[in-house]
Amino acid sequence: EMGCDAEYVDDVHEELVCAVCHLPMLRAVGIHPCAHAFCEGCLVAPHTGVALQECPTCRGAIGSTAPSYTVRNVMNRLFVYCSHEARGCKERMPRDALDHHAATCGFAEVTCTHAGCGATVLRRDLKAHVAKCEWGLVTCPKRCGERVPRGKLEKHKAEECVKRMVECEKCGTKRKAEASEEHRKR
Repeated sequence: EMGCDAEYVDDVHEELVCAVCHLPMLRAVGIHPCAHAFCEGCLVAPHTGVALQECPTCRGAIGSTAPSYTVRNVMNRLFVYCSHEARGCKERMPRDALDHHAATCGFAEVTCTHAGCGATVLRRDLKAHVAKCEWGLVTCPKRCGERVPRGKLEKHKAEECVKRMVECEKCGTKRKAEASEEHRKR
């Protein structure tokens, strides 16, 4: 994984920008012996997955690499905007809090939890959507015990519910659908 393309509140100093991906460093590692630092993911050839053998800046041989905790700590303290700013989130946070915030941000798009719906809403609106979603299961008010999608409840009550009232084709009397079969046999 290459640098962090979050939008930073302040300009990022050029020495904290990876010379390979040109983004602020992500999981910075230092090279020994030259001491140049890069994103951990940028020291791996993209097509082969093999670790680079020479420094991308000075072309010196890479003896070893180690996490650059100083750079990582500085980077993680830089403030970034929430990636959902365009949808209205005004949060600013240290970079190392971004993943946690993104997982809970009310302005993130999420998919309705009801099977069959697939609607995409903002996380902060999900509860209201779920409460009125046409695909949410509701119990039939006629007490037949069936749970049907909210959007199909009227059809269920009118055409499928065993507790609905139906008219006998022979005598014209009305009775519950569950009793109409027995009535017809008489």
